[in-house]
Amino acid sequence: MQLRQILAVLQKQNKYVTLQRHVARQLIQQRALRLHVMVPSVTNLVRRSNSELVLN
Repeated sequence: MQLRQILAVLQKQNKYVTLQRHVARQLIQQRALRLHVMVPSVTNLVRRSNSELVLN
């Protein structure tokens, strides 16, 4: 392999790794948003059940 071919292969690998990192970062952010959305609803559920216990 010539140096140019080696550099071309390395550039392709670098682009692939960069793409993988980008996709992983997006997935992590989506999961974090889902957790953020889920947590208040669980908290509200606990509050509601506690208030129902007090009212009953």
